[in-house]
Amino acid sequence: MTTSSAPMITDPAAAAAAGKCYIARNRAADKLAIDSFHPGPCEWCPYPIAKIAGWLADFNRWAGWTPGEGRYTDPEVQRFVALPRPEQRARTHAAAYPKADS
Repeated sequence: MTTSSAPMITDPAAAAAAGKCYIARNRAADKLAIDSFHPGPCEWCPYPIAKIAGWLADFNRWAGWTPGEGRYTDPEVQRFVALPRPEQRARTHAAAYPKADS
């Protein structure tokens, strides 16, 4: 995850979790959308949408997002993207709801 004093996401699963929260909250006009995509308040919910957007933009720069190619250049992110979808979902869920997984 990240902290308010050092808002840098470097874990691809955390970036995916933050992105899901961002999308869910935008669908509900900055209110919490609860559905199968975002099943409950997550680790990212306390943060304002604008902060999450900034952190995701920073992650994309850090991870080497190349829009023309539609891929990341960072090896760790490439490994995450190459994982089977169920494993990606499990890691993203654990990043969004760490207390539920412990």
